[in-house]
Amino acid sequence: MNPSATEVCNTIDDDCDAAIDEDDAADAGAWYADSDGDGFGDADVAQLACEAPEGTVADATDCDDGETAVNPDAAEVCDGQDNNCDGAIDEASAADAATWYSDADEDGFGDASAPLVACDQPAGAVADSQDCDDGLAAVNPDATELCDGQDNDCDGDTDEPDAADAATWYSDDDGDGYGDGGAPVLGCDAPTGTVADATDCDDDDVSVNPGEAEVYYDGVDADCDEASDYDADGDGDDAELYGGGDCDDGDAGAYTGLNCRPDPGCVSVSLTTLASKDPSGGSDLVFDDSCAAYVSSLISGTDYVYKIAADGTATVITGYSNYNIPAMTLSPAGKVVVSHNDNSTNAVGQQGSGTTISNLVTGTFSSGSSWANSYMNYCSSSIAVDDANCAWTPNFSGKGTLVCANLSTGAKSTLLTLSDRIEGVYVGPDGGLYASAGKVLYTVDTSAATSVALYTASATILDLVVDYNGDVYLETTGNEILHYDASSATASVYDTVSGDGKLAISPDGRLVRLILNPPSAATYEEWTLGD
Repeated sequence: MNPSATEVCNTIDDDCDAAIDEDDAADAGAWYADSDGDGFGDADVAQLACEAPEGTVADATDCDDGETAVNPDAAEVCDGQDNNCDGAIDEASAADAATWYSDADEDGFGDASAPLVACDQPAGAVADSQDCDDGLAAVNPDATELCDGQDNDCDGDTDEPDAADAATWYSDDDGDGYGDGGAPVLGCDAPTGTVADATDCDDDDVSVNPGEAEVYYDGVDADCDEASDYDADGDGDDAELYGGGDCDDGDAGAYTGLNCRPDPGCVSVSLTTLASKDPSGGSDLVFDDSCAAYVSSLISGTDYVYKIAADGTATVITGYSNYNIPAMTLSPAGKVVVSHNDNSTNAVGQQGSGTTISNLVTGTFSSGSSWANSYMNYCSSSIAVDDANCAWTPNFSGKGTLVCANLSTGAKSTLLTLSDRIEGVYVGPDGGLYASAGKVLYTVDTSAATSVALYTASATILDLVVDYNGDVYLETTGNEILHYDASSATASVYDTVSGDGKLAISPDGRLVRLILNPPSAATYEEWTLGD
């Protein structure tokens, strides 16, 4: 020890300066400020000393001596700082760095097989990893599943039944190629035991489907058309044998509708009986379904309607005193309906519960007629009742008017007006309304209040009837009976006649003509109609 000795850190005053181990000792160490007390010092704040000054450490690697959590032993986190003092900020090795996934098709869903770890989202990457085809933007968990051989919605299944364009298939249990509409199944491809068709009405019977021929009257809808199995001719009326009203279910044009021709066990009144029971001044003739004839009278006195049975029994339906009855028919309920006048009262009357006829609807018939017999003037020469209980009365509100006298309500309404005086009206077997005005035969649509001209004769048409085949027979002022064939829409002369007559169709297939001769008794003639 002497003044020239070198001071060292040995607890001795080596240079005899009265100080021991001072900071300039040859082997004094460097110490660094550790302001945050994390055990790592700040290289920018250093001092020499034999012993560590308070608040210093021998380490000089702290890159932020103001943050205890920043030092070389700290874990790097994504916070915008160099937490571990390695010179890099928020590197991929940060403890809380996120995993990102490549989104090459830019659909917002990433490819799990191409992960990227980073604090911030790299370009072209997303946080999602559910894309099952990162080469197709239309394939991702939000996409709609389609029947295209791909897993469009990335649910692990391809072309499942809930695909947007999945087809509907139907169970075909009987294997006839037609499916049960009540058993639908969705699928991109037809499931086993199904077909695209849904029209089978009995999927347990291979002989029942729309491709089969219908076998009528067996109670089975073999062709699945939902039509009645008891209506072979398709006219809307079941066969009479099976509770319907069709007497000939093999011909849609024959024996159908309101007045279906009965089985000819019913025989109509003979001409001899008609002539013997005719009231004086016979004016109109009609038959009911039991083959009884009804004849009205037209005389200067009390007028009647007679009901004449096939055995000749005659029932008098009370008439009117000095009321002319030029036209008479039957309602669907079998009641007598007449039009009459006494030159002051013009009315449509209907039979009540007994045999009395009472006025129901009054009006004014237009005068003038094409009939040679003057008794037919100032009257309706024809009347017809449909299934809606309308008594169609010609010229009841002026010349050419066709008026519904409602038998249920007593109301009167004009349907339409034809261009000439209406002489004949008739409700056909199919319920259709026919009318003749002048020389023209019309069909009338009562729902639309329209008429269609069917045929124009060479002379004025006085009367008309429609047979059970839908053919029309017309009597004209040319002393001819014309046959209008509905199927061909042509007319021909059926026969020539004399005088004025009224026509009727009998249930047993005869065309019967009453030859007017009021106030004397009428005479009769007939023709047998073919089927």
